[in-house]
Amino acid sequence: MATQELAPPPEGTMQGTATLHRQLDPNELQSIMPLLNFNMAEFVAQVEEEDAAFCRQRVRGYNARMRSELRRLKSFESYPSFSTWSPEEMADAGFYYTGTKTYMQCFCCGGVLSSTSLTKTPWSEHRQFEPDCGLVKALDVGDVPKYALRVQPPSKILQSQRQQLVEERSRLESFGSWPFYAPTEPALLAGAGFFYTGSKDQVQCFSCDGSLANWEEGDDPWQEHAKWFPQCEYLQGQKSEEERDQYCRSYIGFPGVTAAHFLSLPALDDLPPSPLTCSEDPVSRPDPGWGWNIFVAERTRLESFHTWPSWCSASPAELAEAGFFYEGLGDKIQCFCCGVHLHKWEEGDNAWTEHQRHSPQCPYLQARDKDGGDVGRVRIQESSPTMPDVETQEKEDPFAGGIPSSEGDWAETVRGMRRRLRELYLSSEFATVSFNGCVSVDLRRCYAEPCLALRDLAGREVRRLVLPELLRDLRRVTLLEGEAGTGKSALLRQVALLWASGR
Repeated sequence: MATQELAPPPEGTMQGTATLHRQLDPNELQSIMPLLNFNMAEFVAQVEEEDAAFCRQRVRGYNARMRSELRRLKSFESYPSFSTWSPEEMADAGFYYTGTKTYMQCFCCGGVLSSTSLTKTPWSEHRQFEPDCGLVKALDVGDVPKYALRVQPPSKILQSQRQQLVEERSRLESFGSWPFYAPTEPALLAGAGFFYTGSKDQVQCFSCDGSLANWEEGDDPWQEHAKWFPQCEYLQGQKSEEERDQYCRSYIGFPGVTAAHFLSLPALDDLPPSPLTCSEDPVSRPDPGWGWNIFVAERTRLESFHTWPSWCSASPAELAEAGFFYEGLGDKIQCFCCGVHLHKWEEGDNAWTEHQRHSPQCPYLQARDKDGGDVGRVRIQESSPTMPDVETQEKEDPFAGGIPSSEGDWAETVRGMRRRLRELYLSSEFATVSFNGCVSVDLRRCYAEPCLALRDLAGREVRRLVLPELLRDLRRVTLLEGEAGTGKSALLRQVALLWASGR
């Protein structure tokens, strides 16, 4: 079984060792604003002096508390609003807000950035200044995605092994290779009935087989056990009914939901497969898969060239066919799949040739070679929703023969409806919103999320929310309100997209 390479444990936390990264180039700034009567060199020197003073006060090292992407995202609530990077982008790249000016820091390597670029992404800046960061190198550093679930599918346990794990000492001994980034003490986990599975920070109960992962600072193993697996015999034998009820009442998020809610759902085998999955490159991070990318459709890529400069000789149609979309600056373009950036096009340059020369391992190019050069049209067809004609739909309609009469028929009906909904929700047509035929916005990759606030029945604001938090309390939401144009419809579509993608 393939496993992800584990990052080496940090050598220790050292005070005052955060590295100063010189993000500003005075010559570049001067060239961008040549008519501005301003000494850029002096300005940059002053900024770097302030940055250096701040870095001397920061700790460089692994921050286990901020390995949660959701927690990093919440840290940006007070971040200055004039940033060219969104909080979602910065949190995804491993950064959290320090609370001072515009300084952000990586939870893994401790690298500090002080400014946001108009032309570069948080990931590209992260790679440039911290190439040895475990997160940048895609190692297992314990990053917890914002939509990650605590509940995991259980592993099979041999009866002989189960008998050994009845002893708390045996369970504790299983934590010999417990990862450095997991903040929960093995003794607490073993006492609550869990043993280490050997995979990341995933543990499992010897009695009920309940499996949990993504442990964060402050988590109580007994509370997690009671919340997700309330029927566990070991739990019921160790904790009173009153204690178990208190654990569940005080749990934040997922009201009335247990592990059975997730584990009893049909497997995601009926998800429309992504024909090709680009490698998860933490540098450009264009998209984890073709089906999750607005620019998978050649038509959408071509729309991005609406403001393509007339002085550039390269053909937008040829560039779009070769997998590129326009970035909106000069003649800079990017491949939707491998993320390679190209610019400075000259007379006679061929888009396919340049793509092959600069990114020969691009899966889009390899698929084109495999399919005889027709990958552009093939991919557009595959990315479109499967909308059967009336005759086919009637044949596949699970209700065509009347109301299902057995539990098996009901299950098949549910699976059929789920497949059809996912096909619709995962289509580019559902996810793409166009404006005047000039600009297309993909809700799956849109970072401009609406501002959310949870209110009580009297209309009083309880607290601000981000989307992952809303999903954890979705059962408590009885009304979605807001003025016209605030993004209510887009929010509902985004929830549907997350459901369809299995996230």
